[in-house]
Amino acid sequence: MALWLALLPGFVRAQPAEQSATPVVSTGDPAITRQPLTLTLDDGFTTKAEIDAPASGPGPFPAVLLLGGSGQTDMNGAGPSVAGFPVFENYREMLDNLVRRGFIVYKFNKRGLDTAGQIIDQTQSDRRTNDVLVQDASAALRQFLADPRVDKQKVFLLGHSQGTLIAAQVARKFPGQLKGLVLTGTITDWKLAFDYQLVGRFIEVANEADANHDGELTPAELTAVLKSDLSNFTNFRELQLLEADVMPYFSRPAPGVVGPFKSDSQIDKNRDGQLSIEGELRPILLDQRKTFLNQPAILKNSGESGAALKSLQDGPQSGQVLLPLGLPVFFQHSLEDERFPVGQVQALAAELNAANVPATLNIYPGVTHSFVPGSLLYSFLNNTGPTALGQVVPQQVLDDQATWLLGRLKPASAVPATPPANPQASLSVTNGLFNFAGLVTKLLLKH
Repeated sequence: MALWLALLPGFVRAQPAEQSATPVVSTGDPAITRQPLTLTLDDGFTTKAEIDAPASGPGPFPAVLLLGGSGQTDMNGAGPSVAGFPVFENYREMLDNLVRRGFIVYKFNKRGLDTAGQIIDQTQSDRRTNDVLVQDASAALRQFLADPRVDKQKVFLLGHSQGTLIAAQVARKFPGQLKGLVLTGTITDWKLAFDYQLVGRFIEVANEADANHDGELTPAELTAVLKSDLSNFTNFRELQLLEADVMPYFSRPAPGVVGPFKSDSQIDKNRDGQLSIEGELRPILLDQRKTFLNQPAILKNSGESGAALKSLQDGPQSGQVLLPLGLPVFFQHSLEDERFPVGQVQALAAELNAANVPATLNIYPGVTHSFVPGSLLYSFLNNTGPTALGQVVPQQVLDDQATWLLGRLKPASAVPATPPANPQASLSVTNGLFNFAGLVTKLLLKH
């Protein structure tokens, strides 16, 4: 299970460089030209960058600058992974789709990182605080705007995860020079994000495992979760969370079987042989939340330094920046996002619209925070149509980005004040999408 999650951007754990796999990408596209660049940051440090443009015509073209998420991911969205497994390049897929629609795009590696998220300068990598990220992204935008192929009146920022808040802050530094923001996997508030990632989501999955809803987890309930192919835990994320923060307290007498508490476990305070979700599990998670900035294992998993994460928690949050900014915003968020709950993004979109800031939110079931399908059957069941070889981002996500951007290029009179939301936002979603994938994964782990 951990191996599968290691493939997902946003779940990437730091791995030795020699384990990085060859990215899975489509073959060369004659419609796209790629120009490798060197980006010199304000302090003189350099990093790799690239401009991709339509192969037809000299431009100028409408333009999109990408600001990626946290951790060890490169300009294409690829990060370190287990040897022999593919690396997903979700950012490349998003940007290539826009180039085919007539946009010129710019992307760059965060300081200290190289291709596939390999750390080439640990000191520089550890310096990626909120302010430094904003400065670096501003330097990238200045270089991009200097390219004669860029239509200076039609420039957008595309942010993912950490990059959503960075994009908003960069836009504030370039007043009147941007047409809008595409924010995917938005983090509206980093304190809430850390609360959710370190406490809330573990409590959620524990409650789902509690079959009789009595607030107590028993070995029998946890065994049922592992054994039943039709259980609620057909989502890879949920199984991994149980394995990470609940199962270690219990003995494992046989594969697929959970036994009594380990003899040295101190979590069962009342010695009743059950794990109280609120009385015993939550306090441990809250203690972990209080001290996570000093826990090496958590920092290694995040791919960020403690100083960098603290700067995000203490820095400005999305609403504070987007409301006075007033730029049109297109949000894309997963219904089952494992990094930040969709309800907070819905609230922000509503707040923006109430303040007459055009905001559209499209919600997508069945995908992860990085818009990688959470099921092997996602594309088939959702009838997403043919995709390019190696493509993992659902075509609907790509099409929606292009449609919104192209819509903002139309005269103001032709753009509705509040564009219609994606019909997927109102779908009744079940966990059925994940059943087959869960079964396949369990079979693979047995061999």
